[in-house]
Amino acid sequence: MKKLLIIGAVLAALTCGCNSNQNADSSNSTEQTQVEGASLQTIYETVEGKFSKPLTVLDGAYVTDKFNIPADELNEYIFAQSEDPTCSERITLIRAKDPAKLEEYKTQIESILKQKQTEFENYGQPKQTELLKRSEVFIKNDTLYNVVSENDANINLTIEDNL
Repeated sequence: MKKLLIIGAVLAALTCGCNSNQNADSSNSTEQTQVEGASLQTIYETVEGKFSKPLTVLDGAYVTDKFNIPADELNEYIFAQSEDPTCSERITLIRAKDPAKLEEYKTQIESILKQKQTEFENYGQPKQTELLKRSEVFIKNDTLYNVVSENDANINLTIEDNL
């Protein structure tokens, strides 16, 4: 019985030590996401909780099919959209191998946003339509980004601060 109590105490002490280290690490990673040129995955992880509904990250084949942007032309990318088909929330983050192509990709993303806007109008979703209407596609530091969200101003600011 004493052995079990000792093992339990040791495990509790080890667990407490791990949790405090994790908290220290997560505060350090928060600071790291403020560094200019953060990875797109880091930026996405920083903002994904600011959307009203969970997002699904799309794979390279979907990106190539639906966005007509070959995934093999990109260094980094995140395309994520709401899991709820009645919600227009989405985020696009792109770093291209050839930054000169970002203007072309911007045009393609804007076209897709217009298509989505028409779809939501046809389904009688004025709030979602308005989110798509006010959405803009930006290019900064060789990164293209677009946010469709009720919280777009805050999310865009966070992205910009991390580029």
